[in-house]
Amino acid sequence: MIVTTSWDDGYPADAKIAELLAKHGAKGTFYVPDRNAEGRPVMTPGEVERLARTFEIGGHSIDHIVLTALDPAELARQITTNKHSLERATGTPLHGFCYVRGRYNAAVKAAVRNAGYTYARTVESFHTKLKADPFDMPVTLQFYPHARATYARNFAKAPHPARAKAFAAALRAPDLEARIAACADACRRTNGILHLWGHSWELEERNLWQLLDDTLERLAGMPNVRFLTNHETVTYAPQL
Repeated sequence: MIVTTSWDDGYPADAKIAELLAKHGAKGTFYVPDRNAEGRPVMTPGEVERLARTFEIGGHSIDHIVLTALDPAELARQITTNKHSLERATGTPLHGFCYVRGRYNAAVKAAVRNAGYTYARTVESFHTKLKADPFDMPVTLQFYPHARATYARNFAKAPHPARAKAFAAALRAPDLEARIAACADACRRTNGILHLWGHSWELEERNLWQLLDDTLERLAGMPNVRFLTNHETVTYAPQL
């Protein structure tokens, strides 16, 4: 199976996630805004450049604000200016964008495409395969101990049969560790894609660092696991 991870908001503790990923030979994509309107700190350009030496960097808007209500000019500015600033920091082109708070519509999707991105990631959980549209990249599970009701609400927004097995597996499991294991098993049986995502500030608040370390160790020890970035997953997974 393929394992890909992605981490949103550009919080400085992303560097700690990067250390754990590197420790286990895993890969990650980090979606970084220029600043955060919610008040959380964001990595400096120098910190982003160091992260980009090993991992994929993606866009996440200038201000980390919901994009669906913006007028066309501001929408384009939020997406394009952020892309350019990150490309200056990293010295490399960006391929992927993550919709802020997972909210997007046709106008946002078009603006992301027009900015020169080749894919965009959502927060639609319980998927073990890609969708046909690269600007609608789904995920499997958030690295956060959600209540079962939260999972049910996420599934109810798009109750597709393709999501049913992973949803049922996550719902039956008693805690986050067991949910990840159940989803990984579902992916392994179908040669699928396990896409874990989250925020380093949540890992700090919930003290989930040891769980992430243990999770990556288990995944790295599974047979026939291939770690890819989000861009590599969108590019190569359909061919595997």
